[in-house]
Amino acid sequence: MDVIVPTLNALPLTSGAQKQQEEAESSTQAAGDLHQGFLVHTPGCIIPDFDPFHHTITRFISNPIMLTCKGPPALTSTQGTTLYYHQEVFKHNLHHYLSVYQEKLYSTDTTTAFNISYPTNDTSYSGLPTATAPVTTVYREDTDVYFDLTSNSSSEERSPPSPSPPSEVRCCYRGIYRVEQQPHLYTTAADSRWRYSSWCRPLQGAQTTVQEEGILVYCNMSSIVVYKNVHYFIQRDKLLAPPASAAFNFSIEGYVSNPNTTSDNDSTAESEEIPEPADHPERNEAEKLSVIIFGTDSASRLNMRRHLPKTYRFLTEELGAVDLAGFNKVGDNTFPNLIPLLSGLNTHELANHSCVPKKEKYDNCHWIWKDFKRNGYVTAYVEDSPWMGIFNYLHNGFVKQPTDFYGRAFFMASEKEIGTAKHGNSNVCQGDKLSIEVIQDYSIEVARTFLDTPTFGLYWSASISHDYINMLRHADLPHLRYLRQLQELGALNHTALFFVSDHGMRWGSIRSTYVGMLEERLPYVLLYLPPWFRNRYQEAFRNLQVNKRRLTANFDLYQTLRDLAYGRFADLTYVTSRPTTGVRGISIFQEIPRARTCEDAGIPENFCTCQDTKEVPLSDPVLPLAAAFLKDALNHDLDPYPECLQFSQVRVVTGRVSGSNKELAPQDSSSDVRSYLLQAELSPGGVMVEATLRYNPQPQLFQLAGEVSRINKYGSTSSCIHHDVLRKYCFCKD
Repeated sequence: MDVIVPTLNALPLTSGAQKQQEEAESSTQAAGDLHQGFLVHTPGCIIPDFDPFHHTITRFISNPIMLTCKGPPALTSTQGTTLYYHQEVFKHNLHHYLSVYQEKLYSTDTTTAFNISYPTNDTSYSGLPTATAPVTTVYREDTDVYFDLTSNSSSEERSPPSPSPPSEVRCCYRGIYRVEQQPHLYTTAADSRWRYSSWCRPLQGAQTTVQEEGILVYCNMSSIVVYKNVHYFIQRDKLLAPPASAAFNFSIEGYVSNPNTTSDNDSTAESEEIPEPADHPERNEAEKLSVIIFGTDSASRLNMRRHLPKTYRFLTEELGAVDLAGFNKVGDNTFPNLIPLLSGLNTHELANHSCVPKKEKYDNCHWIWKDFKRNGYVTAYVEDSPWMGIFNYLHNGFVKQPTDFYGRAFFMASEKEIGTAKHGNSNVCQGDKLSIEVIQDYSIEVARTFLDTPTFGLYWSASISHDYINMLRHADLPHLRYLRQLQELGALNHTALFFVSDHGMRWGSIRSTYVGMLEERLPYVLLYLPPWFRNRYQEAFRNLQVNKRRLTANFDLYQTLRDLAYGRFADLTYVTSRPTTGVRGISIFQEIPRARTCEDAGIPENFCTCQDTKEVPLSDPVLPLAAAFLKDALNHDLDPYPECLQFSQVRVVTGRVSGSNKELAPQDSSSDVRSYLLQAELSPGGVMVEATLRYNPQPQLFQLAGEVSRINKYGSTSSCIHHDVLRKYCFCKD
């Protein structure tokens, strides 16, 4: 295991990357942006920079627990659309499979005798977790009747297997398919069901060509299942002809077909799909770059420097990726940070938009991948923790498949069949592989299959990083291998790679520190562009270099993605134009104004890191007043939910105050308005929260600035309600 070395010493650069860094630093220095000890130092924003191993947080930083994926030795693997069976692996690990056979032979669990040969009916699953969403019955045909793998009829019963195990194994696979509901009659499980094919196709020989996008492999000794695996395939031919079922239906413009009504519980007619933004340009026929967005959940920029040192070094030094040091989150958790990136809207605008019907689904909204589809791209999307997916945690997701390749159903099946090593909210492993490696492999296969075609891929990992700040260390080598694979494949020669996170660690003891509070609001965002692109579009790349030390946010990435979809980076007039400070989303191919503030960038005050704050003693007379106001405000919000207890006590843990901010004061007032950042514990329940409150001393008025954040884990203590915001504060009575 690697040892964390707490140092920020500069590392040697390759000559090309060094030249690019020198050019970037010279341009930013000319703009007056580089100041020692600050990530951003402009007239509009000052963000302090801290050592990733600052003395106030070192007690929270350590090597993570050992992590081993204890799945069985892999008898099967894939490349392209070929499934490989490795007989030599079985022979070499025969002792392992004999042990599994004996263990299952005498097990009282009847599911060990799985019907693997030609079951008479499809089996269907709901992937909805019981603690977070309504559950649909799980249908599965498990019996203790045994069938011969080679039998052509499921009625041929045979005796239970002998205690003396065979020395051979026989394997078969079943297709995995997304179950699509009717667009006018859908339920909350519309995006969370899958089925298996009604028969198990035997593997014959070392290689089998597979036509499905996802399969579940079984290997039997006698009739005892000793091996299972889930595999994914990118079927290029599926885009050449309409699918057999209406899994998705893009028109020539790349839009999803629109249903006329919502569901049996909602007769409200849906509006037409939200059109593409009115200001979208005609496609500039510049070179089309493929786009990969690879996201790792809950990873701050500082934690990347601590726990992904090899990845960071490779990105910045070997590849010359640009690190947006002043990138500030705009929302509390994943959903409100990814929605602006993918749609240009904030969550309030999305919730009130006509593209979202009363019974929430997101098919009709104009997501960024539709811009790419409109311009001839192949699109793909998969997450490695689907139960808490971007569009699925406390939301209904999509009724129709949103992208050309959509791995959600396959990964839900994988989590059920071979998911292991559960840490916190996620299965870290799928069989003998890390979950994050599975979606990295998926991304590689998309790139390999469509090397001659532009692609857009959204790949999101929460399995390792979501719950524990130090677990991110386990992603360093997988990330490094993934980046090298893309490089060796040649995909990076024509790809814009966004290596991103949504926010830092939102809970845990580190959040009680100022550095922990700050880094939670500052996720990492790095953008790689091919060398030829940097040379050909020098003005766009120069702006990107300048913007690494400017205040940026999620809305800017959306505009940048649109520039890539429509080729606006090649328009010199557009690139050299200077946006005004009042524009919320600005492409980072344009120069971000130095006077930009959080308000300009669409960053709520409670998440803004530009404010100059200082700690206040707990004896400050304003703190108990602010805490009482906070308690009353939360109780008022929880009033409509009798399932939740009302808070009776509040204890201030820490407090910070910003100086007078004229932007926060009423226009007709000369009051000295200040902002207090409070961390407090509410009882009953031990609910730890963080809130920003504006305070006007004349006449002692408080106002909440933005949402209140929950900073300790709450697990199932709020499972009695499903409100995506209030669930963070609710402490259920039962």
